[in-house]
Amino acid sequence: CVGDLAPVTAYLGRPLCEHSGTFDLLKASNLASAAATAFFAMGAAEIKLAIDPLTITQAIAYLNRLMTLRAHPRQALSVAFNLNREYVDDRNPSQTKVVQKKLDIGLLGIDVVSSAGWDKITWDGAGDVYPSVCVMDQIGYAEALTLVHTAHERGLLTYFSGGFVIGKGHIAAAAYTGVDGIGIGGAQVLRLIDKMGHEGPFTEENLDKINKERDDAEATVRGRAARLLSCLDRLYFEGS
Repeated sequence: CVGDLAPVTAYLGRPLCEHSGTFDLLKASNLASAAATAFFAMGAAEIKLAIDPLTITQAIAYLNRLMTLRAHPRQALSVAFNLNREYVDDRNPSQTKVVQKKLDIGLLGIDVVSSAGWDKITWDGAGDVYPSVCVMDQIGYAEALTLVHTAHERGLLTYFSGGFVIGKGHIAAAAYTGVDGIGIGGAQVLRLIDKMGHEGPFTEENLDKINKERDDAEATVRGRAARLLSCLDRLYFEGS
């Protein structure tokens, strides 16, 4: 309904695994391909998926098989990396390691997404608590800026999600990194919640509040500097 008016993201989730937990590349990629093809045919602008609980070599093989999905150059393929999970980096069999630190996971994600030729990376701060702690509070400004800057130099679009709330400085903190987008959770911000935890009507008026926080942050010296850095990163990636 809104595909002609605004970019629409479809989240496919984690790859299919057998009941035993075994990863079947053919089945997983065929299922994801079928779902993504249907969404793209309906006008979706972006398909996003997660790669945990795969190892890094499994994830790269999975992403490589899905690289032929796009029907239009403005359609994007995005990978989500949860900063609160562990990832087994087995690209060098003799030096397999478990990546646990949030910054290391974020940087690993950049390597995986860019090497597979995908367009966009999401750093997700969702954890085992509700409501989620904002991802900007989990990693801090310096590390968030490092992730965005490094990804932009590799030609990637960037995205933070998890725990963003109006009026807490979260949106401004994201804008100061130059990130391309953030995810605003419906349960915390865009829907009324009753005492029983049931979701109620859509609070459309909060969209203007979100946009104002973003615009005010972007208009500051710090916000303009982040925009300039992002432009320079893009020129560096293009070799110009």
